[in-house]
Amino acid sequence: MRAEIDRQNLARLWILAGVVVFLMLLFLRREWAYLGMSPEELGALFRVEAIDPALFHWVVGYRIATLAAVLLIVPLAWRSRQDELRLGLVIGAFIVVVGGLLIATATLNLAFRDAFDLFYLQVFIFSAMFFLRPWLALLFFGGAFLVYAVGANWVMPESTTTRMGALYTNVGIMTGLAMIIAIQNYRIKFRELDALETTRRDNAALQQANRAITLSSETDSLTAVFNRGALDRDLAQLQRKRLPFVLALLDLDHFKPFNDHYGHQAGDRALQAVAACLERGLKRRTDRVYRYGGEEFVVLLRDTDMAGGRVAMKALRRQVEALAIEHAYRDDESRVVTVSIGLAESDGQQLAADVLEQADKRLYESKAAGRNRVMPAA
Repeated sequence: MRAEIDRQNLARLWILAGVVVFLMLLFLRREWAYLGMSPEELGALFRVEAIDPALFHWVVGYRIATLAAVLLIVPLAWRSRQDELRLGLVIGAFIVVVGGLLIATATLNLAFRDAFDLFYLQVFIFSAMFFLRPWLALLFFGGAFLVYAVGANWVMPESTTTRMGALYTNVGIMTGLAMIIAIQNYRIKFRELDALETTRRDNAALQQANRAITLSSETDSLTAVFNRGALDRDLAQLQRKRLPFVLALLDLDHFKPFNDHYGHQAGDRALQAVAACLERGLKRRTDRVYRYGGEEFVVLLRDTDMAGGRVAMKALRRQVEALAIEHAYRDDESRVVTVSIGLAESDGQQLAADVLEQADKRLYESKAAGRNRVMPAA
């Protein structure tokens, strides 16, 4: 949206520039034709005795210099639109160059005073005000006209009251129009930026809500680890990209007797503690824990071989045992909650279902060998 606002402002600026350049070229074409006329022909045209054609050398030169300044200030004003001090310096330079050239020329050749006008400055102060606050626009616009008014009184001391009255009337009208444009444009920009900020906030809130929904759909509500749906998605991604991984299937030993004797709430707390322990024990951000169902968990180790997976799982087995969650109702010597683990390795070529089936077989071997161990052992 900010880019669209910039495009609109740039279009307005170039439309104003186009108006100025078009009218200036019309004036230049007319005054260029005057260069080929005799003093008498010019006098008849302007209803005076005679006019020296050399006057129009000054006029044509002024028009060309102003045209060059116009074509220069447009890109300068655009590049400076975010820095009001820099933009003010650009406007001031334009006033000094164009106004100073006009006043100096009129002083050297008093006949040139008939070419003295305010049109170019007015339109380009308009264009600059698309990027200024209203009070700054008034300051620069008023300052610009002050330069011209003082200059006009200096180079045209014999001007009639009517001429100067028209000049000041023009100044007042153009200043008023300039302020209306500046205020309206400032309000429009404020609304646009406010809408942009509102949209940004809404988008951020929507993205956060989407992330929360996605996380909720992929997270087990009891243990807060990833669920089976997330596991299926990740396995499909690994299979599609043919990436190697090790999958570990873990099962809490003698968990049914634990639930029967300690109650399901204690069983839920045990599952939560084991899930948190597994997540803490993983060293890499790419490794993940999933609740596979009931008292079963899956640990997915990306870009790992069987030897590395075995080391990681043996460490996790010890950490779960170190939780020392009391389990007095099991048929072996251990009196705490433990896990049996079955490992399977994929080089990226096997189907995910085959890898899970292999891990399940290894888990069965672990339980058959006495539980609380990792298979294959070596």
